[in-house]
Amino acid sequence: MPDESQSLSRRIFRIPAEIIVAIYVVVDSLVSLLFRPVIRFLSGLRIIQRLEHAIDSLHPYVILVLMVVPFAIAEFTKVFAVYWMSTGHFRSGMTIFIGAYVVSIFVCERILHAGKNKLMTIRWFAVIYTWIMDIRDRLFAWFRETAIWRMVVDLKARAGAMVRSLRDRLRGTAGKPRSAFERR
Repeated sequence: MPDESQSLSRRIFRIPAEIIVAIYVVVDSLVSLLFRPVIRFLSGLRIIQRLEHAIDSLHPYVILVLMVVPFAIAEFTKVFAVYWMSTGHFRSGMTIFIGAYVVSIFVCERILHAGKNKLMTIRWFAVIYTWIMDIRDRLFAWFRETAIWRMVVDLKARAGAMVRSLRDRLRGTAGKPRSAFERR
């Protein structure tokens, strides 16, 4: 039989954990929605495809350095931006933070995408990468079972319905059935 104090402490720590994961999921979803079309566009550019092909032809450790250097710079810049915001330079700090976030998403994500197969040949990298992805997947699976997740999904569905309704009203098509293509 579980100890009552352990159960209470587990519940106390579960609330902040759910909030942190909720914030991460919401921010990650928003960033994905904003940047996915841009990343798709950029990945279709011939110059980006050539760069990715060139990256794929490199040695795995060279690819790792190409990915780690901008990642480390972007992460350091994010820490500096948070410090800058805390010292009263909120706008400048936020601009720096967003810029660093964009660089880490575009540059590091494209390098990882281009060189992932070779990076996975580095045993320790493959172990760490698989471990991190497993933790991420477990966190998402756990979070999808919470009441907060159900609330966010419901809120997202209502917001989507409201946006579609507003768009239909603006187009003058409110109440008319939409084709399968338009429902996407």
